[in-house]
Amino acid sequence: MKTIAFAVAASTMLFVNTPDRHRTIEEHYATTPSQSIELRGFTGSRMKVRCWDKNEVSIKLDISFSSSNERDEQKYLDAITLKKTQQEKSLRIDYQEPEITTRGGRSFWTWLYSVFSGSYTRKEAEGEIFVPRTNALTAEVRYGVIEMEGMKGALSLLGTGNTVNLKDCAALGEVTNDYGKVKLERCGGNLRLSSKSTTIVLDRFEGKADIDAEYSNITVLDITQSLSIRSTSATIKVDNVGGDATIRSDYTTLTVNDIKGMLTVADKSGMIRAKGMDGVSIDGEYSTMEIADVSGKAGKAITLDGQSGSITLANASGDVQINNPYGIIDLKDIRGNVEVRSKSSNIRAARVTGDWSSATEYSQVTLRDLSAKRVTVSNSSSPIDIQLKTAPTDVDIRNEYGTVELSMPPGFSGEVDINVTYAHIETNLPLSKKKSFDGGGGYAMGKIGTGNGKLSIETNSGNVKVMQR
Repeated sequence: MKTIAFAVAASTMLFVNTPDRHRTIEEHYATTPSQSIELRGFTGSRMKVRCWDKNEVSIKLDISFSSSNERDEQKYLDAITLKKTQQEKSLRIDYQEPEITTRGGRSFWTWLYSVFSGSYTRKEAEGEIFVPRTNALTAEVRYGVIEMEGMKGALSLLGTGNTVNLKDCAALGEVTNDYGKVKLERCGGNLRLSSKSTTIVLDRFEGKADIDAEYSNITVLDITQSLSIRSTSATIKVDNVGGDATIRSDYTTLTVNDIKGMLTVADKSGMIRAKGMDGVSIDGEYSTMEIADVSGKAGKAITLDGQSGSITLANASGDVQINNPYGIIDLKDIRGNVEVRSKSSNIRAARVTGDWSSATEYSQVTLRDLSAKRVTVSNSSSPIDIQLKTAPTDVDIRNEYGTVELSMPPGFSGEVDINVTYAHIETNLPLSKKKSFDGGGGYAMGKIGTGNGKLSIETNSGNVKVMQR
């Protein structure tokens, strides 16, 4: 395919004279409202497909052709046909080009390879095709322009390199268009769009859409039902989806706003910004995530999986599960239980209302204004600093070689057990047993009140400070 494209390009550079043989083809085909219409094999950079109110398919084409063998020019043009296949419920029109034989018995397409031996070809096709706006249409067009407004029948467009502009088309189905442009405004249907290296704009769509378009720029604005996008190395912008949105596109910059459903994303080594959704699940290995305004209406846990990119989550309702081994984690205004797993990170959280659980290795953990009944933290080294807004019922903190600071309001009732091996303990809790050993180490134990709560802190060589405000 690349060889053919190169040969055609080379022939154009070597022979730039305007083609001097033309043929005009004009045909009209009467239709009934119940007939489905198929257009097959049409190709031309100046060919346009439009719709109108007549019960008729109108085709007017101007074909230009030149070659190094003048005898074959007219032979080629005369052999072009429009083949009609008509039945009660269908009308199919095929644009058919001939196979031209050159010296030595080679076909026309094989002939393109011989450009450097002195032979060449050049062809241009332009014209207009009009179809009834109420009939179902399947159009196979390459390198053309498809402009339709107010198409009411079911519409499928199959091609490559087209510029597609559709407005107010109510029943879109399959659309294929590699290396082209697609703009759909105020349309509807059950869209299945497949393309590659394409600019896609979907604006105010009534229905659901499934887009498969790698290496593309994709913009979706105001879609009433669900949205699915598959791509890679893309730029994707999505605003206002009336259902779930699923986006799978590695190496992609992704911006999403206002999803009235669940947002599901898979994006490796990307940039993910999402704001306003009922729920969210992201697999973003090596990606940066900025997530905000999760309503929790989806009733599912908020899951964010990364590797070494930073994760920011703000103003979210629902349980949160985060796995990010080597990236910063920053949480603000969370209403739900939080579970965090990491290895070497900096974890910050402010104004979390819900139980906290974090399992880390070499991470700094800083929690402010935490309203939690249960707090579970395990770490190997680096400081743990927790400020509780409400009194807890169950606290379990392990930090082998890092310090622990815990500040909480009055109200805890239960057993307290604080142990350090080579460090010091500072606390103002009213405990019955406190002891420090020469050279480090000690414990603080006892019961506060009559409750069944439990506060347990243990380190090896990290100092512990527990203060009741």
